[in-house]
Amino acid sequence: MPRGEMCPGEDPYPRQLWLQQLEFIVNRSPAVAFLWRAEPRWPVEFVSENVRQFGYTVEEFLSGSLLYGDIIHPDDLPRVVDEVERYTCEGRSEFLQEYRILTRSGELRWVDDHTWVRRGPDGRVTHYQGIVLDITARKQVESELQRERDLARTLIEASPAFFVAIAPDGRTIAMNRTMLEALGYRAEEVQGTDYLNTFVPLEDRPLLARVFEQLAQARVPTVNQNRVLTRDGRMLWVEWHGTPVLRADGTLDYFFGLGIDVTERKKAQEELERRYRTLSLLNRLGTALGSTLELPEIYRIAYEHVSQMVDCANFCISLYDPAERVLRAGFVLSDGQPLDPSLFPPLRIEEGERLAGRARALLSGQVEMVEDLERARAAARQAGEPVHLVGEGEEPLSAVYVPMWVAGQVLGLLELQSYRRHAYREEDVALLAPVANQIGLALANARLYEQVRQQARELEQRVAERTAQLQAANQELEAFTYTVSHDLRAPLRAVAGFSRLLEEAYGDRLDDNGRHYLDEIHKQVGHMERLLSGLLAFSRLTRQPLRLETVPLREVVESAWQELAPEREGRQVELVVGDLPVCQGDPLLLQQLFVNLLSNALKFTRPREVARIEVGCKEMGAPGAPGQPVFYVRDNGVGFDMRYAKGLFGVFQRLHREEEFEGTGVGLAIARRIVQRHGGEIWAQGEVGQGATFSFTLGGEHHVSHRDGGHPARGGQRE
Repeated sequence: MPRGEMCPGEDPYPRQLWLQQLEFIVNRSPAVAFLWRAEPRWPVEFVSENVRQFGYTVEEFLSGSLLYGDIIHPDDLPRVVDEVERYTCEGRSEFLQEYRILTRSGELRWVDDHTWVRRGPDGRVTHYQGIVLDITARKQVESELQRERDLARTLIEASPAFFVAIAPDGRTIAMNRTMLEALGYRAEEVQGTDYLNTFVPLEDRPLLARVFEQLAQARVPTVNQNRVLTRDGRMLWVEWHGTPVLRADGTLDYFFGLGIDVTERKKAQEELERRYRTLSLLNRLGTALGSTLELPEIYRIAYEHVSQMVDCANFCISLYDPAERVLRAGFVLSDGQPLDPSLFPPLRIEEGERLAGRARALLSGQVEMVEDLERARAAARQAGEPVHLVGEGEEPLSAVYVPMWVAGQVLGLLELQSYRRHAYREEDVALLAPVANQIGLALANARLYEQVRQQARELEQRVAERTAQLQAANQELEAFTYTVSHDLRAPLRAVAGFSRLLEEAYGDRLDDNGRHYLDEIHKQVGHMERLLSGLLAFSRLTRQPLRLETVPLREVVESAWQELAPEREGRQVELVVGDLPVCQGDPLLLQQLFVNLLSNALKFTRPREVARIEVGCKEMGAPGAPGQPVFYVRDNGVGFDMRYAKGLFGVFQRLHREEEFEGTGVGLAIARRIVQRHGGEIWAQGEVGQGATFSFTLGGEHHVSHRDGGHPARGGQRE
């Protein structure tokens, strides 16, 4: 039936109504209906009213003043023309296109064009019928999504981190450029590869398989560290943050991993741990070595600590004698068993010889590693050099010789050998160098200690011998003094007796000269008697033991002063006694000390009309005993010249003639001996015509710090 004709009996109203309803729907839909002739730029034969959404009217198109090709964007028009021609030549009945059009206001709109091809009876294309839908909003969304995808890809590709996508079956989907460059692969080489077997070391595969299982089943992010293999066999430590990526239906699509190369961080961490172990070991070793100065113990401690660090089947500490240029074994262990160091010949270093192994380590001061000791041994035997540190059984295959530096010089070598080839690494060398220096320092200290101990033994021997000699001399001197003081008394008494008999029997017959001579004899005999008494007292003082007890010094001074009453009779003497402490000492000797010092003061103040004597104690330093209480006896007598102060305390030493001041010269010598026996010292200060001060200390064990209570200090007394 021809198009447009109705069937007989058909009611035209329903059809017209249907067309009106259809037109109403089309004009209010976003899709614009077009009918174009198959001519250049596609003249329009029909267009729906809703073309107004683009700013155009139906009349513009139907009148031919506006062709459809006129509203297509000029940049897109060539492509649209080519596509229409291609689809038409391919015999398609319909096709889809997306392109941009220009609205009346010049705004760009993206449209989706669904076109149907209409052909004539001869098969030629006569028209194109299409529905054009504005998809600008969708295109904007797609563009934004594409921009985000491009940005994400750019970030992934430019990121220094590793990115990898892995399928649930373990196949590699993709890696970013950073990871590809780090591993040494191209993108096409990794796609489809078994990730675990290609890029993960055998030891780490079980760990990563568990991570994949956790991602697939629990579907929660994971964090782990494992090594990754590069093309050239290197291994990188990577910290992975894994995430499961799901499809819209909730099934697993792939694993996405973000990795951070932590190789350098792991190395730094391992270096810190190594340094900590080193410092900890050095601390333990230093503490152990510092606890002894005995060589056997030092050797034992050194071996125990070094054997915990490295393999040392053979262990030796050898010491170098620079004077002889000889290196000798000092301590040797083989498989933990001690060997006699004398069994190993010394290494003598000759001028100009080839240096290798131990000799080179010794003279260069640098650690020497021998990775092939078998070859080195053969070369040494060929050169006639001694082969050191070879046990009776299996021979070692590698060695390390570490110099022991002490005070800028090489003391010797720490020598280690192993039955394994290449047993020692650079890390071992870095650790052994400070260890060897600590051992060397301990050995140097032990040497010094032994020298000091030997010198002390020799000094003790010399002191003992000298003490014995002094004791023998003192005993002889004391015996001689005692004998002289006793034996001389008999002839002295005979002289005194016969002189008295001579005076009684012949005194009236003697002239004045004879009587003068006889008086002189009596005078000299008395003087000699006093000298012998003083000498005997001095001798007894040396022999009698100290009887230490608590002594209130004020009472001692008062008792001594009373004992000297006859010497001050008829004189004006003022005695001032200050605060004196309670002391530990021999009371009789201390009283004798003050008797002698006060008697000395009384004697040399005799020319004064009023004599003043002061006894006191002051808290100040004294030669050899800083901070001890210093006792003193001060007078206003004739004084003395300080040039002769050293001779004041010698036996029979006097600074004045007998005619000026009587005395034997023993009193101050006895005073010094009493002070010395109490562990103190005595000295004098004076000035001619200005008096003298005799000061003394008692040893630290002979005084207490509190003052003598119960005896208020007197302001002075005058006799």
